[in-house]
Amino acid sequence: MKVQAVVAWAVSELAASYPKCQDLFAQHNIIRLLVGHLAFETIQEHSKYAITSHKATSIHAVVMASNSSTAASNAAWLTILDDDQSRIPHPMVLLEKGPKDVQYNSAMALMEITAVAEKDADLRRSAFKPNSPACKAVIDQLLKIIEKADSDLLIPCIKAIGSLARTFRATETRIIAPLVKLLDEREAEVSREASIALTKFACTENYLHLDHSKAIIQAGGEKHLIQLVYFGEQIVQLSALYLLGYIAMHVPDSEELAQAKVLTVLEWASKQSFVTQDETIETLLEDAKSKLELYQSRGSRGFH
Repeated sequence: MKVQAVVAWAVSELAASYPKCQDLFAQHNIIRLLVGHLAFETIQEHSKYAITSHKATSIHAVVMASNSSTAASNAAWLTILDDDQSRIPHPMVLLEKGPKDVQYNSAMALMEITAVAEKDADLRRSAFKPNSPACKAVIDQLLKIIEKADSDLLIPCIKAIGSLARTFRATETRIIAPLVKLLDEREAEVSREASIALTKFACTENYLHLDHSKAIIQAGGEKHLIQLVYFGEQIVQLSALYLLGYIAMHVPDSEELAQAKVLTVLEWASKQSFVTQDETIETLLEDAKSKLELYQSRGSRGFH
């Protein structure tokens, strides 16, 4: 994989495959350090995370063990992990202004780091604090790429934002609209990843699922999702249906959902083979339909 050229990939792989490495990485604050380097922090900010010579040697050993093949990217990451502050370039411009291969590998590194953070609450709280300058800078860069929507970096950036879904506050509404817009993309893979990312905002496991579901509706997400469920490729249909099901279950009293006839869509989908063969989505749709029927049967004005 191209991402082997990035130290972050090597770290995440080792942490996932070799549990004995996890304590060592945790002791050295590796994830937080890498997140800081990918952001537009200042050299002074970086110095707070400076590591000692013996720690740097340990991380360099990890880099050498990764068998990286892209010299430029490897050299860049070796430099930022070195404890010699005088040789560290401004962090790292890498994602925004670096050479294309470095930009790509940086985006892939963020995708891998955030994927680890998604499963580790302690890591999310320590490395991706919402009010952290480093985290804000990373999010800004991810959003720029997502809003532009014409880059090879788009897919990894969508995945990274989705993995961070639980870190965003209810007031952080700028994240939802750009993702909703991508649901209307012609490329099935982009629409699929956008719907998967949004599902991580709207799913029951997300503490702010109600706020995020309302934000998705406010951005017109249900209209795009209906089109994907009816006419999208099968790989998109299922992910779109999951998101639509969660939204309907959490905001069943939405007038927008009633006017869009989401209940009819879910009833149609429930009879399709790709749903009847999946117990999880089948259960979700049944719950969503029950709640929609309950609210719409009351005959509230404007619902029909």
